[in-house]
Amino acid sequence: QAHGLYAGLRAAGKLPFDYAAIQDEVAYELDEMQRKDAMIKKLESKIDDAYRRIDPDQTLQQLRGIGPTIAAAIEALVGNVLRFPNSRKFIGYTGLCPRRRQSGATDPAMPITKSGQRLLKKYLYLAADVARAWDPDFAAYYAQRYAEGRHHNHIVIALARKMACRIYA
Repeated sequence: QAHGLYAGLRAAGKLPFDYAAIQDEVAYELDEMQRKDAMIKKLESKIDDAYRRIDPDQTLQQLRGIGPTIAAAIEALVGNVLRFPNSRKFIGYTGLCPRRRQSGATDPAMPITKSGQRLLKKYLYLAADVARAWDPDFAAYYAQRYAEGRHHNHIVIALARKMACRIYA
């Protein structure tokens, strides 16, 4: 259909754009994408090397959904997990616990807190979303909650909380 729109302009030699300029722009963008891909691979290699030095056994990567980049970020953002006395305190640190606004007999369901490292929350969310495809416990929990009519994001946040418990353990 686009061809039909520009057929008259093309025949008259009055196209509003220059094919050569567009081709140059596309070539530049492709070169830029290749350069950025090379930089990303270089950085991922550095991150992987640093993580191997910190955790030679790669303990975190044994959990489904956690790869070298997320494991390194967790190590960097959390540090020694033993500084938290229990998993509830650790989940509070991640910001994946629900807010509370209790008064009298009411305890409404609230979204998660705004505290915690945003990058840590994001990585735990991504790890939980991947883990639900591979981990039978996560898959069963997701299927059950989805069948109850829960929203995908709410379920994955709950799974991210479970992932944080596993990381703490």
